[in-house]
Amino acid sequence: MNEGSRRLGPALLYLALALPATLILSFFFINFHAPDDYDHVKRAYTLIHEPFRAITPPGHSTGAMIDTGLADYVSAKRPVSVLSERPLPQAEAAAFRSAPEMRWSAEERFSELPGAMSYFPALYAPQALALELGRRTGATVEESVLWARLANGLVAIALAALGLRLLPFGHSLVLVLLLLPRTLLQFASNSADPILYGLALIVIAMGLQRTGRFKPVVHNGLAAGAIFIAASVRPP
Repeated sequence: MNEGSRRLGPALLYLALALPATLILSFFFINFHAPDDYDHVKRAYTLIHEPFRAITPPGHSTGAMIDTGLADYVSAKRPVSVLSERPLPQAEAAAFRSAPEMRWSAEERFSELPGAMSYFPALYAPQALALELGRRTGATVEESVLWARLANGLVAIALAALGLRLLPFGHSLVLVLLLLPRTLLQFASNSADPILYGLALIVIAMGLQRTGRFKPVVHNGLAAGAIFIAASVRPP
């Protein structure tokens, strides 16, 4: 077996395990099952709507202008999605029950997202495109957010598989870490972390290999681009 075939094995194994697991988890868990998922969704929305405009009104944390339909959906889902032992007040319970029918409004209002605003907006390209597709086709906000989760997870899996394909055989045992239950749950969320994992894996793989079939300028350019997107958030 040549080196190319040996390197392909871990990537294919990862795809065979991660794809069905992520799809199942995406449909099994409700939107915003991770504590800060809603802020990542709002950050994804800003990529197509003023991605570099951060607003900090007096008395508020940093945020951005968000479609009121999305903001209302987040407000309705958040008390249930984030674990809470207290029973919901009647108004909050009614808002939660109506959340699946909420629609995009084409109007915007300020919404806080202090942590996610520090993330480089390019990380949210898959989610932003899915949200925009939902907004333009008349999908509900809930459907659009689910599409964003799926886009986020599938792109992250593709990046991780590419990183495993580029890694020398043996080093690709890192794929075990990508299949841990808590890691897979992130791939079924709106968090930017899964794409960061994939980019970091690609950077490591390209650092361990020679230029190969790529010219040095292309090889180094691809690595630099991945480093810029990942490290502009935080060290991966």
